[in-house]
Amino acid sequence: KPLRITKPARGAGPGHMVISPDGRTLYVASWAAGTVTPVRTATMTRETPIKVPTGAPLTMAITPDGSTVYVTAGSLVAIRTATNKVLKVLTGPNGLVAMRP
Repeated sequence: KPLRITKPARGAGPGHMVISPDGRTLYVASWAAGTVTPVRTATMTRETPIKVPTGAPLTMAITPDGSTVYVTAGSLVAIRTATNKVLKVLTGPNGLVAMRP
């Protein structure tokens, strides 16, 4: 069943989105606000935005088991989905990162 979004995402500059493998949570990156906001798809309820410590989130990927969202934001930021907290920040040479879902 397609997900129908009837309410716009809040926050400055909402952009990239990923959905959990079970379809229960949509993660919305707000590049201007520097946050990722989890949204419960059944009710379209927004949870507390997660501050990305390294700046504007640009792209995201979620692990196949849905346990971690990886966010590119100058560095690679790992967010644990069970707690919606930043797990770790990974930095490559010159701030470069590569992602594979």
